[in-house]
Amino acid sequence: MLTADVDFSKPVSQVNYLISDVTGKVLKQEVHENITNEVVSFDLTSLASGTYNFTLRTEEGERTTPFVVVK
Repeated sequence: MLTADVDFSKPVSQVNYLISDVTGKVLKQEVHENITNEVVSFDLTSLASGTYNFTLRTEEGERTTPFVVVK
C-alpha cells in the first residue's frame, strides 16, 4: 500500500495522482477535485517488484518521487 498525505496551503481545483513504471508508462491514475488536504492510498499488490514513480500534478506544477516495491 502506498499512502500520501497531501496538504496544500490553498484549495487546488484538480490534483492528478499517477503511478508509472521507469519507462513512463502510467499504471494507475486518480483525479481528485477541490482539494486542500487529504490522504490518498494506492493498492500496489498488482505491481511486480521493481522501481516506480509517484507523481502529484496540479495546475501549479508537479512533483515526482521514486519508490521501490519488494515482494
